[in-house]
Amino acid sequence: MKVPYRTFMRYGAGRQRRTVAAELSVTFALTPVPTILCIDDHRDALELCAAFLASEGYTVFTAPDGPSGIAFTRSHAIDAVVLDYNMPNMDGAEVAQILRLEDPALRVVVWSVCLETIPESLKWFADVLLEKGDSPDYFLSSIAKLLHDSALGNTPVNPIAITRKRRRTGESLPT
Repeated sequence: MKVPYRTFMRYGAGRQRRTVAAELSVTFALTPVPTILCIDDHRDALELCAAFLASEGYTVFTAPDGPSGIAFTRSHAIDAVVLDYNMPNMDGAEVAQILRLEDPALRVVVWSVCLETIPESLKWFADVLLEKGDSPDYFLSSIAKLLHDSALGNTPVNPIAITRKRRRTGESLPT
């Protein structure tokens, strides 16, 4: 299947990043590998997120802002979105709400610097809340569990309960 590709980055095998030029077509392999879109306005955080996920074999795309990410999900099959809250023009709460309204099955992971500043409204549109200071292992295991549960048709546990329990006990996410 050929897809026109404009301003997004695709991370492939070997963790090598390729910027795809305007009007270039990319051929996607039809595989059951989950596809994840990372949305963040900070380029370093975006590249770090994509590198973590690509190292686990996920197909990863990135978007530099909310409107670009929303447009991308409208034209591509995405299994999960890793989303920053603090972004200019359209914050993570607005993006998550639109994504969930358009595709209720889409899994939304909020990955932010400080979870305490995230409004209650966003917490109800997110499946998992993660801090950017969490270890890569915790980040990856949380996403793997979310995708696994989603593939089994399980509804994720309320992210507020997960975050509070983890803070209180210091436990990691069960696998």
